Amino acid sequence: MKRLILLLVVAFAMVVNTDAQGWLNRLKDKAKSKIENKIDDAVDNAMDKGIDKAEDEATDAVKGKKGKNKKSKNEDTDDVEEADPVTATSSDFKRGSVIMFQDDVTAEQVGEFPSKWDMFSGTTEVKTIAGIKAINPTDNAQIQPLIKEQGAYLPEEFTIEYDFYYWPTSKVPGNDDYIGLNDMKLILAVTKDRSEFPQTGGDGGDLTAFVLTHGVCSSSEHTYYFNGDKKGDFDYSFKKGWNHVALSFNKRALKVYFNDKRVVNLPRVNQPTWLCFQVPFDYINLTFIRNVVIAKGAVALYDRDAQDVSAVN
Repeated sequence: MKRLILLLVVAFAMVVNTDAQGWLNRLKDKAKSKIENKIDDAVDNAMDKGIDKAEDEATDAVKGKKGKNKKSKNEDTDDVEEADPVTATSSDFKRGSVIMFQDDVTAEQVGEFPSKWDMFSGTTEVKTIAGIKAINPTDNAQIQPLIKEQGAYLPEEFTIEYDFYYWPTSKVPGNDDYIGLNDMKLILAVTKDRSEFPQTGGDGGDLTAFVLTHGVCSSSEHTYYFNGDKKGDFDYSFKKGWNHVALSFNKRALKVYFNDKRVVNLPRVNQPTWLCFQVPFDYINLTFIRNVVIAKGAVALYDRDAQDVSAVN
């Protein structure tokens, strides 16, 4: 009898163990299935995010956008020979791709003549205005960038940029004269001899391709001459403080921008060879310029189709 009972107990235990093992195996399979599903979901989500990111980057690339964390080609470099084009927000200006001359005046000694410049006449010193170093030409000063190579140096395509400080019109104490940034001139010569000032009679002169006169006392009246004696004028009101001037020349087309707004657009101007500045008045501590940049390259003249355009070049 005892033996029978023992056999029944053993048989029962084997049945229970078999069921338990089957239940555990089913539980294990179920857990494994859930884990595998979670892994599959995670992979799918990661792939979806990757695809979305790739699509966003492709869209941004088409629109011309750049990632916020991407550094420009010349970031963290001191001596820059090539520069990324700088596009203004409200104009089509782009700085030329290769910098030929650059002077921000920061390394200059206050009270001395700026080391990157040459002078025809007048007086020019480095001074500070509102704590910022700048070049101060006066006494009918005529200055030009100091370029070591002799003769012409401006290429067929180039840009010029500089900042100047504008004072609002005000009376000179003790008399009826008015002061402002009076007759600041940017002159593009057509000669190969840079030893003499190029302006010879008249506001344009036979030795100039382009002469821009800006900052007359009223602040809004500006004139220019091109191809000698052809004259134009326009209105633009400067703000008090630093203003930005930019010029682009492309083979024959010349454009001028004040604070990113295009104010001159000429379709045919003679090829300039070099440049200089003139400040034809005697007031002291009035005219300041800085951040002068000359670069090779310019704004594209026209978007042309692939066809023979030799007849119009």
